[in-house]
Amino acid sequence: MFLRLSLFASLVLSLVIPSYSSASSTLEELKLARVSMFRAAISVISHRGERIDQELRNEANSQINSLKESLTRSINSDGLAQSLDSYATFLEDNLSYDPLEEDYPWEFNLNLSTLLRNLDNNIIKLEKTALRNEGANHQLMENAVRLEYMAVRYLARSYTGELHTEAEGGYFEQDLGVLAKELTLALENHLDDSPQAIKAKRAWKFIEPRYSKYDLELAPFIVHRKSWQISNLMVEQSKAAE
Repeated sequence: MFLRLSLFASLVLSLVIPSYSSASSTLEELKLARVSMFRAAISVISHRGERIDQELRNEANSQINSLKESLTRSINSDGLAQSLDSYATFLEDNLSYDPLEEDYPWEFNLNLSTLLRNLDNNIIKLEKTALRNEGANHQLMENAVRLEYMAVRYLARSYTGELHTEAEGGYFEQDLGVLAKELTLALENHLDDSPQAIKAKRAWKFIEPRYSKYDLELAPFIVHRKSWQISNLMVEQSKAAE
């Protein structure tokens, strides 16, 4: 009798567990995870560059938590758990960096660049599977992700030094001016003519030269905030279009 019950329980578990383990984050969740990933980096860089205070620490921790939550259902994917843990630990360690020190250590930018790239690559692998399964595109949301990456690059240049790029690769390695041109086209082609969209396009015209022209005076706080507003709108319109 016990053996029959055990076999029955095993059969039930064999039916239930695969369906649970095969569940993974949706394409939208993965895009939002990358947004949170970059925003967490921005908050950590700002924490050192603008002012060391609790508000920026809280914002960084909030984005780290959002990143983890968006990836909860995909955490068993190859390489993701390790890259996520390494990235989150790195950010948390630097939030606790001694405020009496003049700056982050010299290897900060190199380590941040490497950890961001590794985690982004792992999430993009999952996105490709989700795209096949869902048949969704979310191109507008992808542009929001890239704008947040641009903001990370800009703030790093302003406060901690250039992020490290490689000779070959995707958007991580592209010049900010090239990314800015692509975003201009995305805003023109994908945003509607609502008052919010018009406001976002005006905001972009204001900050776009900061991304495309290195000789302009740095304005990291303004660029960060305006980029955040624009990416929020792109995320909202992407969701509304589903």
